Amino acid sequence: MKENEKRQFDASKSKHHLNNGQKTLLLIIVVFAVMLVGYTAFIAFNKGKEKPKTEVADENISQELLKEKKFQGLELKDIDVESTSSLTHLMANVTNTANEKFPAGMVDIVFLDKDQKEIGRTETYIDEVEPKGQIRIDTVIDKDYKSAYTFKVEAKN
Repeated sequence: MKENEKRQFDASKSKHHLNNGQKTLLLIIVVFAVMLVGYTAFIAFNKGKEKPKTEVADENISQELLKEKKFQGLELKDIDVESTSSLTHLMANVTNTANEKFPAGMVDIVFLDKDQKEIGRTETYIDEVEPKGQIRIDTVIDKDYKSAYTFKVEAKN
């Protein structure tokens, strides 16, 4: 009987042992599960730490403010005003329509109400512009000026 018991014992042991292929598959499943749990924890942990996105505020900007402007042979086109939570920008493409180079320098952007009265001004730098050349300006302005009706550009005194 001892021989029979030994065979039964050996048979029961072999049922619980895994062959090499099964061991490899089990290892892959365990590694994948650990990675999935780790990735999920990483995402959940960092979700609360996301920096707030800088949203562009809805603007109620005068169409007159966005119309093309002229100054000493320069044309300001594609004018755009954008506000973020901390800054307001006035941006424009500046084209030199003159046959001479426009010298670099500071100018005033003068913001006007509907009655053409000045409500404020901002200095900005316009780089040198070759004849028929174009540059882009991006000027930080006071948030109150985005509600201006229009603006003009003046030489800096």
